[in-house]
Amino acid sequence: MEDKQRIASISEGLYEELKARIKELENIVEGQHGHIAMIQNDLHNEQLRNGNLERLVTTRNSKTIED
Repeated sequence: MEDKQRIASISEGLYEELKARIKELENIVEGQHGHIAMIQNDLHNEQLRNGNLERLVTTRNSKTIED
């Protein structure tokens, strides 16, 4: 009987440790998702800037050729 209580106690302690570790990992994953969203937003903004610059250069070049 004492062995069963000891095993149950160890199992309960291990369960709590694992539960805490899972929570840590969930927080890390959640933080990574936020970071990925910010990077995707930065990429989108950079693509918009590049498109604007391309139009600007194209417009300038076409005006220069016509002038």
